[in-house]
Amino acid sequence: MTHHKTITISKEEFDDKKSAKKYERYTAKEEAESGIRPDGSIDLSCPCMHSALSHRCGHFFRLAIRCFNGSTTKPKGNDCLELFKDHAICIKHSS
Repeated sequence: MTHHKTITISKEEFDDKKSAKKYERYTAKEEAESGIRPDGSIDLSCPCMHSALSHRCGHFFRLAIRCFNGSTTKPKGNDCLELFKDHAICIKHSS
């Protein structure tokens, strides 16, 4: 849960670089969660993936993603198409 806090500072404090350090933690931008790692692989441990993995077809999704992450084909994941199709078929039949 995110808690919001309002702080009031004077113009002098706002313009003062030393004061800026003091309030830095209140203005720091939160990093957005991403399911994509810097190397382009998909991070299955990201909370953003939990709903896809917990679905009744999640095991197909997990197999396809693991295949994609280990793929060395060009384009990446080209050897995993059948696994992604299996996942899509499962989703279609469970709707």
